[in-house]
Amino acid sequence: TRQEQQLATTSGQAAKLAESVRLFAALEEADSEIYQIAGDELRLADFAFFRLTDAEGKIIPAIEENEVDKTIAAQLVNTQPSSPAAMSQVQLGFVPVVGNSGMHEVFSIVTSPITNFDKTVGSLLIGQRVESHKMTQVVGKSALISGLLVAGKFHPGSPTSALNQGAGTVLQQHIQTQSQASLTWVQELGGRSYRADSQLLNAGSRFAPAWIVSLYPLDDLQQRQRALLWRITAIGSVGLLAAAGVGSLFAQRLAQPVRDLVAGTAEINQGNYEVRVQKRTGDELGVLADAFNEMATGLALKEKYRSVLQLVTDRSVADELMSGAVQLGGETRDVSIIFCDIRGFTSISQNMQPAEVVAMLNEHMSALTHIVHRHDGVVDKFVGDAIMTLFGAPKSYGQDALSAVRCAWEMIVERERLNAGSAQPLRIGIGIASGSALAGCMGSASRLNYTVIGERVNLAARLCSNAGPMEILIDETTRAALPPSYETETVEALVLKGFSHPITAHRITSAPP
Repeated sequence: TRQEQQLATTSGQAAKLAESVRLFAALEEADSEIYQIAGDELRLADFAFFRLTDAEGKIIPAIEENEVDKTIAAQLVNTQPSSPAAMSQVQLGFVPVVGNSGMHEVFSIVTSPITNFDKTVGSLLIGQRVESHKMTQVVGKSALISGLLVAGKFHPGSPTSALNQGAGTVLQQHIQTQSQASLTWVQELGGRSYRADSQLLNAGSRFAPAWIVSLYPLDDLQQRQRALLWRITAIGSVGLLAAAGVGSLFAQRLAQPVRDLVAGTAEINQGNYEVRVQKRTGDELGVLADAFNEMATGLALKEKYRSVLQLVTDRSVADELMSGAVQLGGETRDVSIIFCDIRGFTSISQNMQPAEVVAMLNEHMSALTHIVHRHDGVVDKFVGDAIMTLFGAPKSYGQDALSAVRCAWEMIVERERLNAGSAQPLRIGIGIASGSALAGCMGSASRLNYTVIGERVNLAARLCSNAGPMEILIDETTRAALPPSYETETVEALVLKGFSHPITAHRITSAPP
């Protein structure tokens, strides 16, 4: 949220500067007095640093600079935009600086273009100190250390000796090896073990990559486990020497919580995140039981989020989204699209109770969805009694057109099987089209949906509308991808809405098992 506010503020400042005729003249001459003009136009007292660049992205030197300003400006020389397109974008970066006192500071830098009549005449760079001292929190008895990782240097909220011995280099090497925007792993630093979480802050920026990294020490938990083992051993020995009966009872009292934890851990490994262990004592065993239950609650919540995501979107899309493989901006992919709907559904359902209609559709859609997944397809959406499925997006398994036809043929076979034991037989029509389409997450800033759009999608829908009961119509591109063992017959040229020329379609008459 803070980054979004800073980006919005900088863009607003740049837009205000774009209204200054004096500024344009000074930009063309790269006049250092431009900073006096900018100061007259804007109120920049809330920012620690600002600079202006010319139309080529070169920083215009200021007349008066302090040491910090000089250091930041010197590092920004190497971040000149690589192209006019990069010059016209609002971008975020982070610059580490060693101040006069020898203390390390990090400045967040936002660059926004200054445009005049759609022409980029320069850019505004605004910097603010990152308040890293607010990044460290205390979780239980351990400090959760958060900081910025920039250019191989880790800048934590509070200095820690274990993190000052090349920690930044080690962390950045691991992150760059994985090449993911978000990571979680266990890292050894300065002889201590940490759980590390990283998140890339400025993807696609011309500035050096910067990550927010959180480190949670694991040594405290390990020490508790070792202390617990020593205590159990000592008490068990004393109990055996005192009396067999009393020792057995005492050992049972101490061992039961451990057995509960072992049994609970086994349940967690099997995916049962609802398991809880009973807190039997108020000592370290009780603390460990509480910690285990808190961990199980957190894992259950995470699994619930995953389950909800897989309910609102196809499981293949959900996996690709969570792994970061889906391009949110969209991409052109070669896909095959299936549209399948029920013939005469309105007349079938008008005399049925709502609960009966829903039960019938649920049985029908569940069976078809199972077939789609078996053929490595993706269920894009359900629209009333229709189902739209994709092959080739977000991931291609090869021979996507052939897989789509096999899937459609099995849908027909499965529907005939269901009709044999159903009081209300249903007949379906299927349309398939293949070719290039735009695939990606589309929608609004608050809600996105992974789908494909384009002329091929419209063609598949039109072919579905023209297909007869228990009939599959395919386009020329799909037919060309089928082996000779698939028998088809050409139907009369179709005049379809949205298409200027008649469309040649083919009917699938037989398919090999």
